[in-house]
Amino acid sequence: MPSRLVFAVVLLALGLPLQAQEPGQSGSSTATETASHGAGHGRRGRGPKRLMLANGEGAVIRLWRPDLSSVILRPEHGSVTLSPTGMEGLHALVVQRDWGDGEETLLRYLDLRGKPTGHSPRDLLAVAKSRFEIVPDPQPREHRRYRSGEEWGFLLRFDNRPVAGVAVTLTTAQGTRLDAVSAADGSVEFTLPDDFPRLVEGVKDGRSAGFQVSAVYRHQQLEYRTSLDADYRVDPRHWRSSGWGVAVASLGLVAGGLVGRRIRRREGVQ
Repeated sequence: MPSRLVFAVVLLALGLPLQAQEPGQSGSSTATETASHGAGHGRRGRGPKRLMLANGEGAVIRLWRPDLSSVILRPEHGSVTLSPTGMEGLHALVVQRDWGDGEETLLRYLDLRGKPTGHSPRDLLAVAKSRFEIVPDPQPREHRRYRSGEEWGFLLRFDNRPVAGVAVTLTTAQGTRLDAVSAADGSVEFTLPDDFPRLVEGVKDGRSAGFQVSAVYRHQQLEYRTSLDADYRVDPRHWRSSGWGVAVASLGLVAGGLVGRRIRRREGVQ
C-alpha cells in the first residue's frame, strides 16, 4: 500500500490531480482540459468527461450536486467518467481515502451546465463534504478566474466549524510554495504567485496552471489531510498596459475638443 506522502506528492506532481479529456483526446496531452470546472476554474461543458486520478486505489470519489444531493463515482482503470448531471451550477468533486488512523481528502469545485436548480453556490459551499476541508472564501463567480497576483481567501473547517492556528500551504504547478496560518475565524489569505515562466510583456497569454491549498489537522489522535485543487491564469496586467489606457483617454479628449470646436463654429462662437 502506498504511503500517504506518496499519495499527496504524486497528485501534486501532476500539477492538476484531477484531469479530464474530451472523448477522442489523448490522455497524455499537456493541453488536456480540466474537468469542466468553471466558476473561476475553467470552461463549462455538456458532454461527459473522463477524470484521471493518480494513485487513487481505495479512494472513494463522490460528486456533490447543486441541490446538495451526491453520487459515488466508480473508478475503472484509474479513471472515472463524469457524465452531465442535468443541473446548472456549482458541483464539488470529493476524493477521500481512509487510512484507519486518519483521512485524506482532495476536493475540486466544478461548474457544469444543465437546468437551473434555484440553489445558490453558497449552499454547496456551506455544507460539510468531509470532516476537514478547505473552502474558497469567496468562490470565484462564473466569469471570474483565479489570476496570478490576486489575493484570495480560503476557510478551514472541521466538522463544519472554523479551525484556527493551522498551518496552510499553497503550492503551484510552477513549483512555488507559500505558507500561512489560519486566523481565529479559520480564514487564510494568499496572493497567487505571478510565477508563469517566459512571459512577454504586452503579449496576451492565456495559459493556466494548477495550484493546491493544503493543510493537516490532528484531532483525538487522528490525522486529517485535506487539499483544495484549482487553476489560476496569467495576470492580464502583463498585456493590458496602463500606457495604452492613457493614450486612449488622450485621444478621446482630443476628439472631444475637435467636435466641440466644430459645433461652436457652426453657431458662430469662436
